[in-house]
Amino acid sequence: LTGCAIANILDVEGISINVEKLNTLQYQVEYIPITSTRMKQRKVNYDEYEEKSTLFYNQSANMVDSVAYGENLKGNVLRLSNNELQKTLRFKELVRIPNIGEVIGNYYIAQINLQFYAEYINCTIQLSKDFNRLSKYIGISSFNRMYEVSERQTVEREINYSTNISIGFIEQNNPFSIVTNAGKNKLIDGFIQRESQPAPTLMLLTTYKKDKTPIKTVALPMNVLAMGNSLIFSSKFKDNYSAGNKIIKKVIDLKNSLNYIPYNNELGEFEYLSFKICSPANGNNLDNLADTLPEIEYLTTLPPLFSSNYSTVDVDGALIVKKGNREIPKINIQFHFITNEEKFIIGYYLTHFSKLLNVTNYPAYIYALPNKINKFDKLINLAGVTLIKELTVNDIVSTNGSSFYIKGFKVPTDCQSIAVCSDSGRLLLGINNSFSANEECNNIFFNC
Repeated sequence: LTGCAIANILDVEGISINVEKLNTLQYQVEYIPITSTRMKQRKVNYDEYEEKSTLFYNQSANMVDSVAYGENLKGNVLRLSNNELQKTLRFKELVRIPNIGEVIGNYYIAQINLQFYAEYINCTIQLSKDFNRLSKYIGISSFNRMYEVSERQTVEREINYSTNISIGFIEQNNPFSIVTNAGKNKLIDGFIQRESQPAPTLMLLTTYKKDKTPIKTVALPMNVLAMGNSLIFSSKFKDNYSAGNKIIKKVIDLKNSLNYIPYNNELGEFEYLSFKICSPANGNNLDNLADTLPEIEYLTTLPPLFSSNYSTVDVDGALIVKKGNREIPKINIQFHFITNEEKFIIGYYLTHFSKLLNVTNYPAYIYALPNKINKFDKLINLAGVTLIKELTVNDIVSTNGSSFYIKGFKVPTDCQSIAVCSDSGRLLLGINNSFSANEECNNIFFNC
């Protein structure tokens, strides 16, 4: 089938090739996952509107582009609780009228109304802090399923666990952070060029009884998505009883069989659930052990990037799930990149170029810009900007706590904003703050 697909692609491109020689080609097959998920999106700047900063969405059977939909959700959340201003200005020339999206102070122009008179033009401008117009209520269409769940009487259950990575000038250590030192290093790798382990693909899940004794540890394949200003790690048990099939090798007749791997107690239930997000190459090679998956109890020492608890004995960090015997759990772990400082802008490529995804990232540079950054700009125009430095491994420090930071630096020229982006202008992080020549920019902390 792969050979036929390659032959079809070559035919479309107008390239002729002997089909018999297809097996001499080197190629790589890339799979684009189709997955359903339930996710929550957080407003990037949460300091002022904590109670109105989230938006839930329960995806039905519709297929959507996760990148496009993530940006749509991000825009919807930014509409919540916006401050708006309205100004009326008078101009004599049409060319002097500003454009929608321009920055005036800390506000964006969201709408312009014009009244033309014989000698002048009245221009009424509506200004918003987050560019979108004020919306008090956002509704996403949904429907109730009134028919029976399924012929097997099971129901899918979405478990959503979300945590924040807060960006600012102040360090905030959290002793209960789920981000390990290996996880911090993986986040740092999104800013610099260095050899690192592959992106995480396994979610190790341990279930527990009511008395907190472990039932089973299994390793499930995991999808990683970037949506808006969030990263989502998603995994699912095969059904309400089994985590998947294990290959049983028979020595005598050399025949193999499949066995279900249960993850519940004898009643099909469990009380607690802990998780670890791992990369298979971190310390163990699973190539020769793949036929034992999802059973992985002897590999619980696999070093995690993110973990709900650091000990298999103590389950104080585990999630209280109370799974019933009809439920098929699906686990969604979310990281929201947020800030409580209005001057910070979280760029599109901070999540979409993360090394937690299986993507090729580029070295990040710090630039001084003569203008403010639009919060919705994905690309920065680098014409006329001043290069401050290229970020290297010596410029980003992992603390002893739950944070890491970009070291403070001196700004060589007067500027209106600072941009952390690739050499092609892909924006990771922006700071809309005026700096004078030789002024020092403080450490930029990422608090997990």
